[in-house]
Amino acid sequence: MLRKKMLLGITAALMVVSACSGGSNAPTSTNKGEAGGAQTTAKPTDSVKEVENTDPVKIKYFVSDNNFVLPDGPMSEQNYVKYLEEKTNTKLDIELIAHGKYEETLRLKFASGDTPDLFTGYSLNYAGAQERVLPLNDLIDQYGPNLKKAIPQETWDSVTIKGQIIALPNVLLTSNNTALYVRKDWMETVGASVPTTSDEYLDLLRAFRDKDPNGNKLKDEIPFSMREKFTWWAPIKGMWGLAGNYVEHEGQIIPSVIHPNMKQVLAYLKQMYDEKLVDPEFLNNTGPVQEKKILSDLVGSFNHETLSASNWNFKLTTSLKDTKHELITIPTPRGTDYEGALGGNLAPSSRYWFIMKTAQNPEAIIKMFDWLATQDGAVFAQFGLEGDTYVKEGDKIIYDTAKNKEKKLDLRAALLRGVGAGLDPEALLVRNEEETRLYQFSKDAIALSKQEGVADVMTGLQDPKILSRFPDLKPDTGALFQEAAAKIILGDVSIDYFDTFVKEYREQGGDDLIKELTESYNELHGK
Repeated sequence: MLRKKMLLGITAALMVVSACSGGSNAPTSTNKGEAGGAQTTAKPTDSVKEVENTDPVKIKYFVSDNNFVLPDGPMSEQNYVKYLEEKTNTKLDIELIAHGKYEETLRLKFASGDTPDLFTGYSLNYAGAQERVLPLNDLIDQYGPNLKKAIPQETWDSVTIKGQIIALPNVLLTSNNTALYVRKDWMETVGASVPTTSDEYLDLLRAFRDKDPNGNKLKDEIPFSMREKFTWWAPIKGMWGLAGNYVEHEGQIIPSVIHPNMKQVLAYLKQMYDEKLVDPEFLNNTGPVQEKKILSDLVGSFNHETLSASNWNFKLTTSLKDTKHELITIPTPRGTDYEGALGGNLAPSSRYWFIMKTAQNPEAIIKMFDWLATQDGAVFAQFGLEGDTYVKEGDKIIYDTAKNKEKKLDLRAALLRGVGAGLDPEALLVRNEEETRLYQFSKDAIALSKQEGVADVMTGLQDPKILSRFPDLKPDTGALFQEAAAKIILGDVSIDYFDTFVKEYREQGGDDLIKELTESYNELHGK
């Protein structure tokens, strides 16, 4: 039986987000033209309007490969793609783009006139495309009844700019979807407790460096790992309240990279580098390279999504063949001399689907996502095809982890999962003892995440237009900060060079960026 074939462990499916929202989830109507209507508590229906007897609508779809192992054969031949096409009367032309160069590739494609009907992005002006995307209010009102019911109001608000819904958002179970992971078994081996301050965290990393917690009698431990382009290090910035890209400071909205606290953050990271507490390859680590280190019993602490806790432990258990190896999330330690909010940037969504103005049949795209926002659609996006990767046991689901991995189906999540996550299809899972153990990691991580977080000042604001012309100003991956931070950490310049960087950043367009951000923020909030 399928149940007997299941691997012990939970899969990447447990990363999926679900929303906890009371009352109506439909966006309320306003005089600004937002989608929505009368409040309702009705559940999304599992049926959509009868599709007209017409030829399938072609949809060109650009999407990141999310560093997943890609399935064999073209996307058009994947069974789950064919199933979605059948259910929604569509024909999908899916182009996968390498995750590490996704935004850069999109910019080049858009500039050359190679535009899709649909693409995914990770900010509201991803790849500078905000002027190219279609407002969705009327389409959602007409073709998206299930979307309106399945997506919480706060999540709709996060993609609404001046009354216009500009994207379909994924739904998160927690608004604080960034966490500091630590190897619990390593902590026990070195006799350490959970650190509560930035200094205590350094002591923990020193113990990981010096006390051979992986037990192989080699000094090969990497106390903390992060990735290229200064990514996946939010908890380090979050110790001083700077996990987000923008913050309010002295009545202005400024990039977090020029906030005075960033000087202390960089000094802290330089100390970690000098003491060999951070991965020496942190400027070059790709996602797969970092993951290989983590699953090879080399990394003691790192940053990743809160909602990935079960999946990380599943992968660690599978790789090291023992359940004693555990990754837990811990509260963000408090930075020295800092008294404000800690942790990740609070955001109700982390990924968006955009429809281009040039799309020939945008209503077909909305209808497709509307089906994904039904219970049947959410189960499909989460678990795949019945009889293939899952079977039903009454009204419960038995999910075949092994087959999902064997057939390289994780990419399904990047393509389809998110708008129906609030329906919580995971609640339907039958879990064995090991799966219950792993699921507990996610529950604990989610509960912890709700105890901290920094308000996102960008909620309801468009990404600054100036960044389309001057991408070097971007506070996350822009060249100005990247170069300055690397010089400081590697010791090419002193920490006081940060002051020079701030001055040059402002002179090279930063002041104009701050002016645009602050005016937009004040207009939105009636200041």
